[in-house]
Amino acid sequence: PVDAPTPVETEATAPVAVASSPDATPDAPLAGGISLLLPVADQQTDDFGYPDQTVDRLAVRRLLVSKSYDVLDRVLAAYGDSVLRDYRVEYRLFDAYAAFGVAVPAFEPFLNEWVRKRPKSAAALLARASFYRASGWNARGTRYASETPKDQFRRMNYFFERSAADLGAAHRLDPKSIVAYRQMIDISTTVSDRGSVRTLMAEAMKLQPSSFLLRATYMHNLLPRWGGSYEAMAQFAAESAPYAARNPRIKALGGFADWDKGRLSESAGDKGDAIEAYERALRFGNFWQFRYQRGEYNSRSHQNEEALEDFNSVLAQYPQNDEALSARATVEYELGRLAFGEAKAAYFSQAFRDIALAATLDPANADYRNDLDFYNKNIPEYAPPPET
Repeated sequence: PVDAPTPVETEATAPVAVASSPDATPDAPLAGGISLLLPVADQQTDDFGYPDQTVDRLAVRRLLVSKSYDVLDRVLAAYGDSVLRDYRVEYRLFDAYAAFGVAVPAFEPFLNEWVRKRPKSAAALLARASFYRASGWNARGTRYASETPKDQFRRMNYFFERSAADLGAAHRLDPKSIVAYRQMIDISTTVSDRGSVRTLMAEAMKLQPSSFLLRATYMHNLLPRWGGSYEAMAQFAAESAPYAARNPRIKALGGFADWDKGRLSESAGDKGDAIEAYERALRFGNFWQFRYQRGEYNSRSHQNEEALEDFNSVLAQYPQNDEALSARATVEYELGRLAFGEAKAAYFSQAFRDIALAATLDPANADYRNDLDFYNKNIPEYAPPPET
C-alpha cells in the first residue's frame, strides 16, 4: 500500500540534476570510499566490448534501505546521461535498475518514500516500476495459463498497471531515458501491444542507436510466442547489422532465432536438434544468454564439466545473474558428489556461495530458498563464513 502523504521537502520539488559534462562519471567512489562497481571476475578472458566491471546490485539496494535517495538520484541520472554518449555504459545503467526488480514487499515503503520526497525524480519512478513489474511476474507464477488461478492474473495485472503508470510519469519527466523506453517496450510486449512496441523502439533508437540491450529487448518482442516470427527476427537482425561496426555485440542478434528454436526443440524432446540450434546461435557471438541455455542443456544431459564451463562464461559476462548462479551451484554440487578431498571441498564450497548469493539477489525466489535449505541440511560444513 502507498504510504500516507507527508510534507515534501523543498529541495525535492526541483528537478534532479543530470551530469552533462563529457567527463562526468557515476563510477567515482561515494562518500566513505564506497564503490558501486563489482570487482573484475577472475575468469574474465573474453573482450565483450564493454567495461569489465558492472554495478553491484546489492550495493544499490543498500543505498535504498539506508534512504540515500539523493545519492541514488545522482548516480542513476549520471549513468542515464552517460549512456546517451557511450553505449558501453548500458550494462551498468540497466544493472543498477535491476537492483529494484525483485518482488520483495519490504522494499516498497522505501520506494514509495523516495517517490514522495522527490516527486521530480524519474529515477525513483523507474525504480518503483521495476519493483512492480517483478511483483507482477511473481504474482503470475510459472505454471501454464490453464493451470494458473484467475486471481493470480488479476494480481499480475494490478502490478503491471502500477508499473505502466510509473513508467509513463518517468518518461514525461525524462523523455530521454532509455531505461523507461526499455521497460515500456517490455510491458507493451506483455500485453501484446505490438504497435506501441514499434513506435517506442523507433524513438529509443534515435537516442542511442548503438544500444545492444534495447535491440535485444525488441528481439524478444519478435519471438513467435509474442506474435512475431523468425522471419521478422531475421529481418531485424539484418537491419541492425550495420551498427555492429560500432558495437560488435549487435552481431549476436542473429543468434536469437536459433536460441529460441533450441529451447522449443529441447522441450519437445529433440535433443539433437536443440544442441545444433544452440551451437548455431553461438556462432553469432559468445553471448551469455546463448551460453546459459547450452549450459542448461549440458546440465540436464549430465555433462556437468561442460555445463560448468558454460555457466562460468555466463557469469564472467553477467556476474550477478541469479539464475546462472543457481544453475552453476547445481552443477558444482553434482561434481562435488563425485569428487574427493580438496576437489570435493572446492566444489561444495563454491556451490554454497553461489546459491547463497542467488538467494540474496532474489529473496522472493522459492527455489533458491529451498536449495539453500538443502545445502544447509546436507553440507553445512561448506557454508560460507558470515559477512563481517
